[in-house]
Amino acid sequence: MGMIRVFLAFSVVLWHMPGRPFLLLDSKVAVLFFFITSGFYMALTINETYAPPGSAPRPGWRRSFYLSRILRLYPAYLVTVAAMVIWFGITATPNVFLNHPDVPLPAFLTLVFLNVFILGQDFFQTIINSIAIEQTNGISRAVIATMPPHFFENIWMLVGQSWSLGSELLFYAMAPFIVRSVKRIIACICVGLAIRWGLIFGLHGFNSTIWGYTFFPATCCLFCLGSLCYHLYPRLRHYRFAGRAGAAITIGFALFVLVSMLCWHGVLPAGPGGLDTFGLWSAYIIYALSLPLLFCRWHKNRIDRWIGELSYPLYLVHGGVIGFIFVHVHAGQAMKELMAAAISVIAAAAVFICIDRPVDAWRHRHFGGRARVKIPPAIGREWLVLACVLVLVFANTLRLRAFAQPVLAAPVLVASVGHYNIVNYDDRLFGIPHGDPVNFGAPGYDQDKQLIIATKLSKLTARIASLPAPAVLVAVDGHYNIVSYAGRMFGVPQGIAITWGAPGYDTDKRFIIAGTVAEVRMGIAQTR
Repeated sequence: MGMIRVFLAFSVVLWHMPGRPFLLLDSKVAVLFFFITSGFYMALTINETYAPPGSAPRPGWRRSFYLSRILRLYPAYLVTVAAMVIWFGITATPNVFLNHPDVPLPAFLTLVFLNVFILGQDFFQTIINSIAIEQTNGISRAVIATMPPHFFENIWMLVGQSWSLGSELLFYAMAPFIVRSVKRIIACICVGLAIRWGLIFGLHGFNSTIWGYTFFPATCCLFCLGSLCYHLYPRLRHYRFAGRAGAAITIGFALFVLVSMLCWHGVLPAGPGGLDTFGLWSAYIIYALSLPLLFCRWHKNRIDRWIGELSYPLYLVHGGVIGFIFVHVHAGQAMKELMAAAISVIAAAAVFICIDRPVDAWRHRHFGGRARVKIPPAIGREWLVLACVLVLVFANTLRLRAFAQPVLAAPVLVASVGHYNIVNYDDRLFGIPHGDPVNFGAPGYDQDKQLIIATKLSKLTARIASLPAPAVLVAVDGHYNIVSYAGRMFGVPQGIAITWGAPGYDTDKRFIIAGTVAEVRMGIAQTR
C-alpha cells in the first residue's frame, strides 16, 4: 500500500505545479482517498497493536496511541515549518513569525497556534476557500465578522497543505473510542453523511468542494469508511486468494491510471458536480473495499513500506520546493517541472532519513508498532508492471512536449493571496483581483489600475497585505445589507451602489455606520 500512498501524494504535487505536464488524481479526490486510507490504518493499528479484540487492552493504551500519533506527525511538520520560516526570512516574505500581522494580539496568537499545533487549520482553510470563491453562508459570515480584517489570508499558513493534518488529528482523537466497534463506526458514518449531505444538498452556500473537503464533520464519514473496511481484513488475511486479488488490483489500477492519463488527461476529476457525485462516491467505496486486499498483498513487502514512508514528508515539503523553483529559478517549463519533482522527492527522503526514521525507531520501542523499515533485494512482478507504466507515462509526456506548439511568455499562476491571484508574466509578478480578466500581451494590458505589479514576490504580497480587506456581507436586516469593511460595520440600504475605499465613500447620510452588528441593527430599528 505504500505505492498507493505515494501515488496519492504525487497527485497533489502535480496538481500544485504551475503548467503541470499531466495529471494523476484530482488533488481533492486524492486527499479524500488519504482520509479513507488513514481510517483503515488507524483501525488496523488500534485493533492489532494497542487493543486486540478478545483480550484486555493494555493499561494506558489510549495515552500511548495519542503520544505515538503526535510523534508521527509533529517532528517532520515542525522541521518543515522551521525551514519555511528561515526561507521566508531570507526572501523577506511576510509570515506570522517574522512579521506581526496587522491584527489584535488574540488574533495574532491564534495564527501562531494554528501554525504550531495544526489543530484548526482545516476550518481556517474552509473559511478562506469560501471567501476566495465569494460563496459564503451563515456560518462563514458569522466567523468572518468576529475576526479582524487580514486574518483570513493564505499567507499566514506557512505549510498551506497541512490543513488536512488538522482533520487527521481530530480523527485520531476520536478513533480509540470508535474503530474497535463496527456498530460505532456505522453510526459515525451515518451521522457524518447526514451532516455532509445536509449541508451540501440541503442548505445554500455550502459548496461540496469546500465544506465536503476541508470541514471535518463532513469528511469524518470517509475516515470511518476506511475503518469499517479494516474489519474485513481479519476475515480475509488467512485466505491465499486475498493476496492474489491484491496483486491483481494493483496491476489493474496501474493500467487504469495509464489509460486515463493517455485518453482523458487525468483520473477521477472533480467536475461541476463537486466531490459528491455518484461516480466519485462509487470510487470512494471501491477504493475502501480494496484496501484489505491490498494490505494482504503488500504489508510484508519492505520496498513498498519504505516507499510509503516517503508519502508524508513529500506531502509536507513539496509546496515550498515548487514555490522556490517556479519563482526563483530561471529555466524552461519542462526543466522546472523536473527539478520540482526531483527536489521534492530528495527533500522528502532527507526528512524521512534524518527526522522520521530516528523518531519512529524510538516511538516503536516505547509505544509498539512495526519494526523500522529495511530495503530488501527482491522485486515482485507487480513492480515491473509499475516501472513499465512509469516509463510509458514519461515517454508520453516527452511526446506531447515534442509535438506541442511553442507558447511564448505564457502567464503562470504562482500563488493566491487573499482576493488576488499572483501571476508571473514577462519577468514580472502581477497581483490580479479575482474575476478581473487580463489579456496578457495585448497593448496596454499592464495599464489596468486594479493590477498590482512588482518584480519580487515579497514586495507584491506585502502590498496586497497592506490593502484593506474587501467588503463582506455579514447579514441582512429588512431593506438593509449589513457589510463589514475596514474594521467597521455599515448598514447600507439595498439597491445603492458603493465604491468601497473611494474618497468620501463613508459620508453618505443614508448609511448607518457603527462598530458592531448589534449597533447597526439598533440604528436600522430607529429608522422604522
